[in-house]
Amino acid sequence: MNLPPPHERDAYLEAALKKAVADATTLALVFILLGGLGLVIASQIGWRQGPLLAGSCGMMLLAPGVLYFIAGGQIKRRKPSGARMARLAAVCHLAVIPGSVFLYATFGRQFGSISFVLVPATISVFFVPALIAFLFSMTKAVRIARAIESEGHGFQVMAPKPVLPVGNNPEDRVIENR
Repeated sequence: MNLPPPHERDAYLEAALKKAVADATTLALVFILLGGLGLVIASQIGWRQGPLLAGSCGMMLLAPGVLYFIAGGQIKRRKPSGARMARLAAVCHLAVIPGSVFLYATFGRQFGSISFVLVPATISVFFVPALIAFLFSMTKAVRIARAIESEGHGFQVMAPKPVLPVGNNPEDRVIENR
């Protein structure tokens, strides 16, 4: 990763982390709102298709949105684990989308009510480019968080305070030199 000169480095890293937090939060809000909308729709339809739609909306829209939101908070606190978690969630999210479309194409004709599982996957298909861009953003955020984190590891050694012996009185034997 090419970093700017040292006098501009802190501003560059802060701006890049803020962009990563904004990316995670935006994607999280979109998926949480879409998942919530799917759950509201699932509560209004029949008892047969409602639980299928609610489960698939929760798994494909709501859960990844919550994970992206949590990851944004961790990135804001400069923890690389948040960006790693977001990358893993995005990769799994990208795997679930074509997987559910494949399952529907393979088994959808046999089970009539399984077609509601495809609704969240169809919605998620439109966000595949955003998820791919999000993966790149999180990869950059991991590198930046590691760069910031590596500067402040360990303990700082402090010089001991000098002490001066004073007189024979046991109560006033040692005083600190301030």
